[in-house]
Amino acid sequence: GNFSANTITANLTGTVTGSASLNVLSSAFTGINQSLSSDGYQKLPGGLIIQWGYESTWGSVTFPQAFNNIYCVVSTPRGNWEHYIASYSTTGFTPGTNGGTGAFFWIAIGN
Repeated sequence: GNFSANTITANLTGTVTGSASLNVLSSAFTGINQSLSSDGYQKLPGGLIIQWGYESTWGSVTFPQAFNNIYCVVSTPRGNWEHYIASYSTTGFTPGTNGGTGAFFWIAIGN
């Protein structure tokens, strides 16, 4: 079905027409749909969420926003040592190590 508000007309598939199209699209990428901090997230139209972070000390990570479903978690150390994702859930993950510990970057994708 379609709905109209002033000069905006949109259907449920996400097609937007009218003079305010750019404003409607840009609002999907701002406000409560994002946090651009060092441990942040971006919610995309359609439900996909990308989250990222930097941890200065070794330990478990809690995502800024809990996922309904998690598709991927990737982490890389800030140094010359190996680590891996030992366990993960919709609310965070725990890194494992084959050597050293220290700071690391991470990114997670889900909805």
